[in-house]
Amino acid sequence: MGFDPFTLKSNSKLENEGAWLDLGDGAALLIARAGNVRFMEKLRDISVPRAAAIKAGIISVKEAADMSRHAMPGTILLNWRGITRNEVDVPYSDEQALIYLEMPDFLSMVEVASNDARRYRDTALEINRGNSLSILNGTSPGALMPRTSASG
Repeated sequence: MGFDPFTLKSNSKLENEGAWLDLGDGAALLIARAGNVRFMEKLRDISVPRAAAIKAGIISVKEAADMSRHAMPGTILLNWRGITRNEVDVPYSDEQALIYLEMPDFLSMVEVASNDARRYRDTALEINRGNSLSILNGTSPGALMPRTSASG
């Protein structure tokens, strides 16, 4: 039978323009694929002032993570809908996105979704535009390649 590597081919439009991650209750995040060109360019621009430290290998893990997080708004996390604070809608802005990305669980959710290659394949378009969080652990009807978990 074998394995056809072309089944892994992704949709560059989804990778760059993002795919919606359904959070439930009408909330969703528009997330582009990790490592896209806009992200890499923004990360490069952010890294320039620290180039000597990076080259010397003396930059801390925290500093590297901070640079990556600062590059995410507008390049990985592109938009949202239904995000509220005290029942008031919070409009998307890069500044507000950065505030939320400073929260470890929010950052992790965006990172996991942006690294999930299944979300950016042509077959993802056929499923629906609003993938749920459960696609990340393989339990939704839209999960293309179910994963196993400790809980089941």
